[in-house]
Amino acid sequence: MRLVEDTWLAKRFGYPVFRIDLDPQKEAAPADNRLDLAPLQKDLRQFRPVFCYVKIGASRVDRVSEFTAIGFRVVETNITFLRKLPLPSGQPSLQDRQFRIEPVILSQHSQVLAVAESCFQYTRFHLDPVIPRRIADEIKREWIQSYLKKERGEVLWIARFGQDLAGFLAFLRQSENRGVVDLIGVAPQYRQRGVARALLQYCFQYCGERSLTVEAGTQAANIPSMHLYEGMGFLAQRSQYILHYHAAVGGADIRCA
Repeated sequence: MRLVEDTWLAKRFGYPVFRIDLDPQKEAAPADNRLDLAPLQKDLRQFRPVFCYVKIGASRVDRVSEFTAIGFRVVETNITFLRKLPLPSGQPSLQDRQFRIEPVILSQHSQVLAVAESCFQYTRFHLDPVIPRRIADEIKREWIQSYLKKERGEVLWIARFGQDLAGFLAFLRQSENRGVVDLIGVAPQYRQRGVARALLQYCFQYCGERSLTVEAGTQAANIPSMHLYEGMGFLAQRSQYILHYHAAVGGADIRCA
């Protein structure tokens, strides 16, 4: 187990943020290997305020209990999906869509950022009642900003309906033969109109030309997203609980104002 500083998130929160990396081999072992969390508690007490998070395989309920006993709380169950190409027959062709899909250009940056900071509600930051909405929104805005600055990812596609920016898909390369749908966002007024499906179809074509399988993740609470991925041929590969820990000056839990 390692405690790793997350400097990117720390800039968003304005105080120290840490990620806990668990040993994959120990986590795959039978549920009888308890962790000594006393050193972790000692380390976290050095920082006030502080935010810390850990991801635990959904089969390790025993491990979840160990962390909740020292103040962590489950905020999300994350589902990872995998899609192997080529596409099955019968799906709409790229020409059948009402949305124009293309890489984002400079003149569209402000539009895509406006969508990114207003369209999410099921991320772990939005689901955590301790994190103010403005911080949760800023995290997603800055996530997409990192694509616009060419600091993260491979490509950022946008979906246009006329002159409107209806949504976006941020894509990154995880390995030589696997790509990842890093983030999909749809403007609130364009929900349930096929924007995310159109973006994924374009992503499929891109990955098919490069012989990539496609990975995507979503939250168990995000039922529309679950239905979308399952309907487009993705299969669930793994599930994880995500736990958050918050502490303020004096050791009390942080509460939203």
